[in-house]
Amino acid sequence: MATTMKRICAWCGESMGEEDVGAGVSQERVSHGICPMCVRTLDLQLESISDMHQLTHEEYDQLPFGVIEIDGEGVVLNYNDWESRFTGFAKDRVRGLNFFTEVAPCTAVRSFLGEFEGMVAAGRPDRRELDFTFALPSGQREVHIVLTWQPEPGWGFILVREATT
Repeated sequence: MATTMKRICAWCGESMGEEDVGAGVSQERVSHGICPMCVRTLDLQLESISDMHQLTHEEYDQLPFGVIEIDGEGVVLNYNDWESRFTGFAKDRVRGLNFFTEVAPCTAVRSFLGEFEGMVAAGRPDRRELDFTFALPSGQREVHIVLTWQPEPGWGFILVREATT
């Protein structure tokens, strides 16, 4: 019996259909991508979150939202210009640090870190959204967060947009 994998846009949450992933897979599978509307909106040529991992640092810096790439322990692998301007934290200072304990300790709460840890522990691709208030040196900032996780190769993204009122 063939198993299908659902594709969901990691940015807006819309379904992108299903694809056959072959027989022998016993659990429902979900993959995250970026839908055509979001690609046009973001002016990217990406079809999946996996493609984001292949961007150069310069390409990350052109994105119109915050991108924090982290491993399963929360160590920052990449941090783009938008996020650096938003937080006031230099990219070189942040790379290699633990996001949850050294960069943004205000995220070390169940509603943020707990969600990420649950995604990693589940061992399957996942995407979750939450509204959050960052406590930054410049003051509190309301944001909308998209958390993604890909168990293979073992990294995820924290996508950040400033909340609109």
